[in-house]
Order: sequence, then structure tokens, then C-alpha cells
Amino acid sequence: MSTFFDEVRSFVYSERKAPEYTQHQHGVVARYAAGATSRLNVARELSTPLVVPALLLRDAIQLLVRAVTAGRERDATCESLAQRNPIEMVQALRAAAARPTDDDSRRVDEALATTEPLYFDSLEEAELGRVQEALTREADWLRHQIDLRSAAHVKATKIGRQAAFVLLIAYLGYALIAKALAPKNLAFGRPVRASSHQAGTPDPAGLVDGRKKTDKYGLCTDISLHDPWAIVDLGRDLDIHEIVVYNRGDSNLDDGLPYALDLSVDGHDYHEVAQRDAHFGDGGFLSPPWTAKVRGRARYVRVRARGYIALDELEVF
Repeated sequence: MSTFFDEVRSFVYSERKAPEYTQHQHGVVARYAAGATSRLNVARELSTPLVVPALLLRDAIQLLVRAVTAGRERDATCESLAQRNPIEMVQALRAAAARPTDDDSRRVDEALATTEPLYFDSLEEAELGRVQEALTREADWLRHQIDLRSAAHVKATKIGRQAAFVLLIAYLGYALIAKALAPKNLAFGRPVRASSHQAGTPDPAGLVDGRKKTDKYGLCTDISLHDPWAIVDLGRDLDIHEIVVYNRGDSNLDDGLPYALDLSVDGHDYHEVAQRDAHFGDGGFLSPPWTAKVRGRARYVRVRARGYIALDELEVF
């Protein structure tokens, strides 16, 4: 759990301060960084032979070392940086960052120091792969030392992150409160009886299982029989104010029309409280379900159709 909160804190607060480059500095850093980026992009696209991406990575590191150094030295120029030893510069950057010396840094330094044109060609394949990985990691580390954004850009990004975090917290709070205050679905998980059942379709209990099946349906009666019905037993007499019916989510949504809703206290005598002969949806985007405002007290809720019933879900509030 602490790791999660650390990541959240890092997202919101870790936006580093943009370096205050002079206009000249910015131009030098940008020039070297652009050259390094183009080489890194090509190196990552190449898989074989390994010699070519290794050469590009070494070249990119030499450019990145100069870019990072230029960002720390206001008077540095491309001409002066070109005369300096890249190994000395990268070692100075490692020391400033307290970056430990390991096999990666040794391989990088050897690749930078060699004047042998066939240095990479002379390495065994396994060692060449390790050198390439070391060069890649060193290049990634150096790239993270470069930030060409303006101070205003960094500040705006930080404010945007904090605003996004606040909105997320507000939305989650709203969702939790809305869920806590939402009326209880009285039909959820209650027993369902149907006049018939089409073979190969879900059990009638799917009509009240609480899952919106956007590509199927929860209940389907025998399509060869007419005047079907399905009854939900709420368990006891309850005050009912609203019934929501979600249509099937596959196709032929209007086959069962018209639908009717009935209420009963004893399960024998029913009275109709709503009827629907116009199209309604499955609750998806721009496809609202049938919401019937009713008033009554009942234990049993019945839905009737003329052809056959194929519905996704029924909710009672």
C-alpha cells in the first residue's frame, strides 16, 4: 500500500524545476539532444547486426554527455565541448549524481575510450549484447538529465497534475456517496419464474442478476409460444415507486413489444401499472432503458409480452 501512495505522491509533486538556461545554453543543449535522439531512435529500430546499434548508441552518449554538460556550464559552446574528453565528462556527471561504478559504467567507458574502428566487431556476441544494454541504460540515464521545457511549462504541468488529482478524488468521493445513497434494487437476486424457457438461453434468474449483458439477454422465453410472462418474487410486500427494464443487447430489440408490467400482492390477482409499445434500449450509450414510474405495494412483479420475452435485466425500486 505504501508503494501505491508513494507513486501517487510522485505523480503529483515530483515535477522537477526546469533548469534556468540562458538562450545560448538552450540552443547548445537542444542541438546536442536532437542529434542524440535521432541516433537513439534508429538504434532502437535495429535488432541485427548488433554492431550498428552499438555504434549509434556510443555516438548518442557522446552527444548526450555534451548536452548535459552544456546545461550546467553557462559559457560552454559546441566548439569548446567538442575538444573535451567524453569519458572525463561522463565520469564527472556520475560523481555529481553519486552514481556507483559498476560493470555497466566500465563497458561504457571502454566503448568511449577505444580508437579501434573494429572494437565492437571484435567482441563475442554475448559480450556485445551486454555492452549494447549498458550503452542503452547509460543513454537513458543521461536523457533524464536534460529538460528543455520552460519554467512556465513545468509549472503548468505541475498545476495540471494537481488539478487532475483533485478532480479524481472528487469524482471518487461523488461515486462513493452516490452509491451509498442510491436506492436498493429490490429485485436483485430474487426468484424468477417464467412461462417458458428457450433452449440454449440463460436461466431466467439472469433477469435479476445485476449484470448488464450488452451483447446478450438475461431471460428468453420460448419463441414459438405467445403471451409469455415472467414473475419476480420480491419476498414480501414492499412499496414500489419505479421499475426499470433493460432490453436485450444483441439485436431484434422490438420483437417482444408491446410489454406490460403488472403488480400483485398474492401472486394470483395482478393489476397492470405500465405498458410499453415503443422502442427502448439496453442501457448503453444513447440507448436508455424503459423506466416506468409506478405507485403501489406488491410482492410480485410480472412482465408480459405478446410474442416472446427477450430482456436483459429488470430492476425494482
